[in-house]
Amino acid sequence: SEAQIRDIKHHSIHRDSRKSPYIGTDIQRSLLADRNVAWEVAFPYNPPDFTEPDVLKNVDKFSVDPSNSNNIIGAFNQIIDIDGDKVDRVSFCGNYQIVEGVPLNPRGRTGISGRGQLNRWGPNHSAEPIVTRWARDIHNEEIKLNGHPVMEFVGVFLKESRKWALPGGFIRHGEMLTTALKREFSEDALGGMDMDAEEREHVLLMLKEHLSLGIAVSFKTTT
Repeated sequence: SEAQIRDIKHHSIHRDSRKSPYIGTDIQRSLLADRNVAWEVAFPYNPPDFTEPDVLKNVDKFSVDPSNSNNIIGAFNQIIDIDGDKVDRVSFCGNYQIVEGVPLNPRGRTGISGRGQLNRWGPNHSAEPIVTRWARDIHNEEIKLNGHPVMEFVGVFLKESRKWALPGGFIRHGEMLTTALKREFSEDALGGMDMDAEEREHVLLMLKEHLSLGIAVSFKTTT
């Protein structure tokens, strides 16, 4: 709802995206007190600029933006149809400001400028399937803990941050959410990149059946 969006934007101070060093690098973010995160607060701010070089090597304009934000396809804060493909640059946090051609993070300052390891200027929509099941023993009996059933979920271990996370990744321009979910889950959780064409097709058909039963539970912005 609009009220929830306003609450996220104005009352929730992000912290993970202000931690140093920037993940996978030795780059230190500018230090920010909570009171100086909001763009509305006047504050001397000159953060380091960083965009991962490997990001800029990708020339697929539907997956990765160019270094100059003036040359992107589509338009900030809009969903535009280009040759039949939907280019979605709308943030789930609401409209974001554009200053000197560059979008500002709608959650406030992060202590760094540029795109970091993100593919696009502005919103980077991602698909992260939450796949669960009730735990069962070798006799197919439901396992309980303190009288409650135990739920298991599929997670992946991220080497760089050394944290567990949901499988998933960025949605490409023009890509359906369900297509992105199948692609990312098969690659991250099932080793899809190492499968031959026949195995990959079998897995995608299986995922299509199971993911068709799912519902959207959360929308967020990646910062």
